[in-house]
Amino acid sequence: MNNAIDAAILHFGALINRLDPELAEQVKSTRLELHPALEYAKDGRQSMGYFGVEPKNVRPPDPSRERTADVLTFSHINPDVAIAKAEQMPDDDRRASTMLEVARTIASDHPERAAELVVEVQRRNKPIDDELRLNLISAQVSVAAAQDKKNELYELLQRGFVAANHIILEQQNTGTLHFVDGVPSLVHIGILNEPNATISFLQSLSPSDTKAALLLEAAWTLCKRHSTPVG
Repeated sequence: MNNAIDAAILHFGALINRLDPELAEQVKSTRLELHPALEYAKDGRQSMGYFGVEPKNVRPPDPSRERTADVLTFSHINPDVAIAKAEQMPDDDRRASTMLEVARTIASDHPERAAELVVEVQRRNKPIDDELRLNLISAQVSVAAAQDKKNELYELLQRGFVAANHIILEQQNTGTLHFVDGVPSLVHIGILNEPNATISFLQSLSPSDTKAALLLEAAWTLCKRHSTPVG
């Protein structure tokens, strides 16, 4: 959408359809360009949306991400099925990143199995680039946090922040800024366990959409923690 009002209506399309179908029909009849999207939103489906300036240098849509989302859904229900599905992904890079995301997801309940997935990715024949190395550290952070290994967790977070800072700075210098898998999780766990180191990392980043998103991740994590009832 090219204006804030239509964008807001579209963003809350599923809610409007559910709570006030009559209003939804009225909107569809008066704003014809929203009609297809509001019809689609009846089922509660919604793809990623942006408010404000159109993002630049965004990677083109990746069809394999839908398969990744399916794997991650199973990781909350049946980790064994999720792992099997991840291992069957044809693309080697996507398989590695998905296995690490599964490892992060299951680490709190199955830290040993998560650690095995990390080792499995480390042993792959293909060389490990900087982004995958950072992703591996992020998964190791999740395992260390789940096992309450405070010294190891601190060391891994420090390594992860240094690696992330290097990658984000390089992206800014080359105009290829994009999210790197594992960094939000690094900030999420870091702000809960090593807040000073995490804040120092965030403050060291140059202004960018990535920095803004990571600051919001840290703020959301703290708000969620403080709003959780005790007992």
